[in-house]
Amino acid sequence: GKLLEVFLKAYGVEDIYYEKYLISAWPTWMPKHIADRTQKLYVKNKILCVKISSAPLKQELTMQKTKLLRQIRDSIPQAGIKNLQIL
Repeated sequence: GKLLEVFLKAYGVEDIYYEKYLISAWPTWMPKHIADRTQKLYVKNKILCVKISSAPLKQELTMQKTKLLRQIRDSIPQAGIKNLQIL
């Protein structure tokens, strides 16, 4: 809760914590077929980069990028994700 946020901010690790939390939560947020085809997931300069192993799925996610980004921002606003890149 609030104590955790104060602690993370005091030690300057708030961004890293929430980015790691976002990455670890990805398989639980995404449908199984997306989670299973996610090869790599990382945050760079506040951009969530998602490498997908299936070209058709990559295209589908690219078309739903705005919706996905909104869901991510609503779920973990503390991560400060500014964009989503489907690789």
